[in-house]
Amino acid sequence: MLGVCDFVSIISQLALKSQSCQCTFERQGPSEDHQFEVHPRSLAMYLGQTKMSGLRRLQTLLRHTSKLHPWARQNLHQTMTRSSSNRLFSSRPGPALQVNPRCGLADDLLDVRASGLLPGQLVQLQAEVESECQRFRFQSVAMFQADAKGQVIVSQHASLGGTYEGVEPMGLIWSCKPVPEVAHLYPRLKKADSRQPLKYTIKLLDRGEPETTLLASEVIERCYLADYVERVKVSTGKCHGVFFFPKHKGVSDPLPVVVELRGLGNGVLEDRASLLASHGYAVLEIDFMASFEPTEDMSVFYFDAQAFLDLFQYIENHPRLDASRVGLFGFCTGSTLAFHGLSSLNLPVKCAVFSSMFDILMSVVGMKMPNGKYIEPRGPLEEFTETYEKDGYTWFCCKEYESMKVVHANKMEDYLPPVENISVPTLFLLAEDDQYQPSKERTLETISAMEEAGKDHLVETFSLEGSGHLLDAPYMPICTQSSIKFPTVRYPYFTTWGGTPHLYAHSVDKAWKKVLDYYKHHLNPKETYR
Repeated sequence: MLGVCDFVSIISQLALKSQSCQCTFERQGPSEDHQFEVHPRSLAMYLGQTKMSGLRRLQTLLRHTSKLHPWARQNLHQTMTRSSSNRLFSSRPGPALQVNPRCGLADDLLDVRASGLLPGQLVQLQAEVESECQRFRFQSVAMFQADAKGQVIVSQHASLGGTYEGVEPMGLIWSCKPVPEVAHLYPRLKKADSRQPLKYTIKLLDRGEPETTLLASEVIERCYLADYVERVKVSTGKCHGVFFFPKHKGVSDPLPVVVELRGLGNGVLEDRASLLASHGYAVLEIDFMASFEPTEDMSVFYFDAQAFLDLFQYIENHPRLDASRVGLFGFCTGSTLAFHGLSSLNLPVKCAVFSSMFDILMSVVGMKMPNGKYIEPRGPLEEFTETYEKDGYTWFCCKEYESMKVVHANKMEDYLPPVENISVPTLFLLAEDDQYQPSKERTLETISAMEEAGKDHLVETFSLEGSGHLLDAPYMPICTQSSIKFPTVRYPYFTTWGGTPHLYAHSVDKAWKKVLDYYKHHLNPKETYR
């Protein structure tokens, strides 16, 4: 077997004898073809540094030298044939993959780069992650061409194709999709237990013909619970949930508090709450379904609003919590309940944020007020929704907003919360492509009502371009369709949430920073820990 020194000598001599001696190869991708010139010395150095087997190196050399100038190719063949060296290839470091941080919080940026490649070499970067239940696998793919230094830097170089295109520093994470084997099940990648990180395998592959070869791989962890954040289950009176807060006392103690209520159909998710706590807040993720009181026929579930009063009593009595610095966050049904609580119970909060809000209690969820009065939901379910069959599943969606308005033209006001009682700054996140329910339209109606009540100075909006109904933590892959479980039905429905992957990814990132700034302004944490 020829040694690397033989190749260096052979190709260098040819390079000196003929300036026309140069390897070329073409990019195979979505854009037009380009040719990249590779100096033979660079090729020889690459072959000497790579960790490929001797046979693989020889195949690589032959593939690239097949496009040498005919004179140089002929002389190279003759010289290689005459050589009788048995020296082995060097084991110096070759193609390498670096991902930093290898273990970091889920809202941290990643630095992904490959080195030791041929200039212009076509490679593929791939990310894989399993769901918490380990039933579903998600994957992203991006094609790159190494620069003149033999490097690929994801934050600077454009993906030529795959699950995303262009320059996207976090594209390998947010563009993950269900692999074909499970895509028909419409799984959603979500984080219900913040104690376990999501583990991604990042792979670097050579796109050479006739097969793709693994060059390097790294396993990284995207954590949702910082090592300095405590996670404690809370049960106080009618209020149940999970409490996140910095473990050790600092200059922010007593801590500002954020109370979060999420949606109805997917259970308690901890991704946003646990990450928010890493920024210096005590965050209470409320499991409002744990305080549901069902009717005898299980057709309606009433949220016991006493849970709000019990929660604020808990905050008042806790030695590390500041009851004068409390913010609200509500999403979907959680935002409906929180908005009713804020307007009807005069909850002592400093600010509130609502996303994908529908201000009317609908269909299956009502409220039981502390004085014993019941707020009935507007229903029945069929008046707002419709179902259809597709792919062997029953699909659920809300009717068009205009048709809903016609049905309830004279009755809607009876179910609206008293917005004139709102007295705190309120930020509304508007999902521009919500295909699950007309949340944007209802939110704009709510804003109009607040303005008519002289509360316009308290209102702020933030548009989420390309965002469907769901709102997850930053860089979590978009879910446009999945199952949804209502407490009143035995089997889950499937539904379309909406959204466009790259627009959603950018909007969620911006919204996360907006919400952090909003809470920082109104709740004034003195220590952010990050």
